[in-house]
Amino acid sequence: MAGRTSAGVGVGVAITILAVLCAALFVLTMVFYSQKQAADREIADLSERNDAFIRDSERELPAVRDVVTKAGSKSAIRYLMDTQSEIMKIASGRPDMSVEDFRAQSAQLVSQGESLLGRIRSQNREISDLKVRLSDAEAARARAQQDAQAEAARVQRIEDASRDANQKLLADIGDYQRRIEQYRREVDDLEGKMREQLERRTAEHEERERQLSLQISEANEKILILQDQLKRLRGESDDALRPKDEFALVDGHIIEIRPIAGEVVIDLGRVDHVVLGQTFSVYRDSAALSPDLETGEYAEGKAVIEVVDIDTDTSRARIVRESRGNPIVRGDVIANPVYDPNKVYRFLVYGNFDVNRDGLASKEEAVDLEAFIRDWGGVIEDDLSGGLDFLVLGQKPVLPPQPGPGAPIEVLQEYVRLQGIVKRYDDLFERAIATSIPVLNENRLYTLLGALPD
Repeated sequence: MAGRTSAGVGVGVAITILAVLCAALFVLTMVFYSQKQAADREIADLSERNDAFIRDSERELPAVRDVVTKAGSKSAIRYLMDTQSEIMKIASGRPDMSVEDFRAQSAQLVSQGESLLGRIRSQNREISDLKVRLSDAEAARARAQQDAQAEAARVQRIEDASRDANQKLLADIGDYQRRIEQYRREVDDLEGKMREQLERRTAEHEERERQLSLQISEANEKILILQDQLKRLRGESDDALRPKDEFALVDGHIIEIRPIAGEVVIDLGRVDHVVLGQTFSVYRDSAALSPDLETGEYAEGKAVIEVVDIDTDTSRARIVRESRGNPIVRGDVIANPVYDPNKVYRFLVYGNFDVNRDGLASKEEAVDLEAFIRDWGGVIEDDLSGGLDFLVLGQKPVLPPQPGPGAPIEVLQEYVRLQGIVKRYDDLFERAIATSIPVLNENRLYTLLGALPD
């Protein structure tokens, strides 16, 4: 009994100890397991933190092993950081500059895909080229400076020569001006003497003309007296009348009647020297032109016509007056006692004319007007004469202001020439008025000729 009790106690103790050991083992197991999990977590965290610096797959790379070898006693990170600081100091002068800042600042210096060293080498080559070009430019500048100095010396010589020439020219001009003044005084003196001589001769001519007119009047009176005495001696009557042949008084004929327009067409034209506004009397035939034997007057015609349009050999005339019951018929004759188709008019043309109607009058167009007069049948004279019929004056030439004493000799000569033209214009007009020669302008001339220019 006692044995069983001791054995039972031993087994109980053993079981108790075993239970305590199992409990202790379980506790230790739990502690170790907990520590293992913490260690695993720390290893995982360290591995993750280590991967931020270098991964396991990168450890055996040659470049990494080279960095580790070059780092020596330093860590690879410290070696890389020191290397980056040294590179930033070399590249930018700032060891603390980051790669991102350096890339942002260098983006304006290098093109995309271009390295900084490549850019530096390119810039070095450009600088070398620029130095060469600068050297060439300096040499060219030196040569240009030498050429400029030589050119300046040449220009100075030219200016000196020009100044000397100008001084000589001014001296010559002064001499010419003195001569011109002397010539002007001599011309003025000569002009005064010629004017005095002309006035004296004009007065002598007028006195001579007056005396000749008196002599002609006296001679005409003597002729009339002698003619009267001769008629009395011959027994001729003063009332006797010898009219010309009636046919010789006929100037033209009516060749067409235009009753609706109140006009007729006659066989006289520009070649017959008919003028606008000229009137004719209309007769039945040449016999109707016979003068009255008692009075010597011609009978009044059946109508009066006025020329309104002139062609080469015909003219159109309006009927001014017509006898009632005695109308104009084709074949009637026309007559004007003062009209003479054989008269040749003489003209003197002078001044500026606008024949082509462009608004600009010129002396050269006077030649065209003279040609027009010759075509009409007139004769052109060079100066006023006793046989001149008309003086045709255009626009008066404009005389420019008188040039000063310092004007060139050519300008003075041109002024003197224009002055002579204007003086002759005034002289022709005054002489024509004094001698009762009709003065016409261009338009009045066209009216007289019965035509307008093309």
